[in-house]
Amino acid sequence: MVEELPGIGFLAGALAALLGGVFIIAGLVAFLLAYGFWTGRGWAWILGIIFSIVGIVLGAVSLIGNSASIDWINSGLNNTV
Repeated sequence: MVEELPGIGFLAGALAALLGGVFIIAGLVAFLLAYGFWTGRGWAWILGIIFSIVGIVLGAVSLIGNSASIDWINSGLNNTV
């Protein structure tokens, strides 16, 4: 089956490299933000508040999305009984 998809290894490698790059950038941003907090920089507090708000919004969207999928699963189970 692997012989039928010759480019799948390249695609998986490229995706892993891209994801690794994203994680490295996120780690560097977190390190710089921690340095800003440690030294009491004003920009760090502002960025911390912005990232916290973005995290809360994404968490709420995820919660709503997961709730909708659970309702969809439950409605499917109720129809089969």
